Amino acid sequence: MSLKNQISEMCKEIGYYKDSASLENKKLNMKTISDRLGRNSQQLEIEAKKHDCLTEIDGVDLYCESAAEVLQQARENYQAFKMLWDTLEDKSLSNDQDTLYSLTESLKGTSKLFGNHHQVIWHEWLDEQKSSAQVDDFILEQQKNVHGDIKLYHDYSTSKREFDAQVKGFNFDKGQLLRIKQFAQKCAVLKGEMNTEDLPYGVKKLFDELNKVGTTAFVSLLTPEVMEWLKKNNKLDTLVVRQR
Repeated sequence: MSLKNQISEMCKEIGYYKDSASLENKKLNMKTISDRLGRNSQQLEIEAKKHDCLTEIDGVDLYCESAAEVLQQARENYQAFKMLWDTLEDKSLSNDQDTLYSLTESLKGTSKLFGNHHQVIWHEWLDEQKSSAQVDDFILEQQKNVHGDIKLYHDYSTSKREFDAQVKGFNFDKGQLLRIKQFAQKCAVLKGEMNTEDLPYGVKKLFDELNKVGTTAFVSLLTPEVMEWLKKNNKLDTLVVRQR
């Protein structure tokens, strides 16, 4: 083979490697774009799932301030990147306008906004459910040890255990949310059946109010006698005072 032919073959071989490197860079760029968009769109999907689940709570207000503006900005950033992708494909990764960065940042901001909003709504509602379901340990033990109502004791203990388990493993599944509602309601009903007859009058009045669903126990119920009883029975740190 002549030197000319040898050089020609070498040029072809170099060309193959060049094309291969070009394709490899293209693949890496596309993977980078896909990964960045995928991570952020996945988080947005999670928040959409939370939003859909929370609509099952009666009377909940899911309005999120500034949500419309944030979503509109995300749509605009998407359209800007889409236009570049349609023409530049993998080269849109390093475009001077940096539209991919703007899009991913707007997706992050949108997810964070809705994520914080959903957490506030969830915890506020959950606090209400916990309050309606919770019975003081002293009152619960009395049902068994003083009043001999073993069935009430066990029914409540089982329902409360199921309630706590559903809350602990909650991942914004509609079925789980329904079970939390059901067990909270059952606990509240059983809570209303708790016997407090043997307690001092002021203490009985306090716990009767606490055991009623949807009612508020006022600070005025904490008389010196009640405070002394609570202190004596190590209950001062089991009650919470909230401002209306």
